[in-house]
Amino acid sequence: MATEEKRAFTDTAGREWRPVVTLPVAREIQRQAGINLLDADALLRTGENLNLQIECLWQSVAAAAKARDVKREDFEAALDADVLEAASDAFMFAVVDFFPAAKRPLLRRVLAEAAKQQQEAAARMEKLLPGTGQPSPTSAPEPDSPAGPT
Repeated sequence: MATEEKRAFTDTAGREWRPVVTLPVAREIQRQAGINLLDADALLRTGENLNLQIECLWQSVAAAAKARDVKREDFEAALDADVLEAASDAFMFAVVDFFPAAKRPLLRRVLAEAAKQQQEAAARMEKLLPGTGQPSPTSAPEPDSPAGPT
């Protein structure tokens, strides 16, 4: 089961949010973003499109934002890259919780596998970056070093 910290995130203004997906929220996401949360392919596309991601996220916290008198513009202004990553994780857990209990274990395993693959991809990318001890495929030779055989 997911930890509570993954189910919530804190924005740069220090506000804690816990995304919630209910049938009305799912309908509003479909109406506003064209994403059917029951369609896995469509759901995966949200991670590839920042606007869709923020729309889904906003809809999942809109009721809490209204109760706190937080406008959408203020909410979005308090999202940086790290917050957005945590918010996306929390949103995905909310989506899993939206499904019937019998399907949740499988969906959690899918999320865990996706997270593992992302970590492995990040580790591979890290090896290619300058300063990690591995040559970057696009790095130029050092100015004082030979460019190759002459």
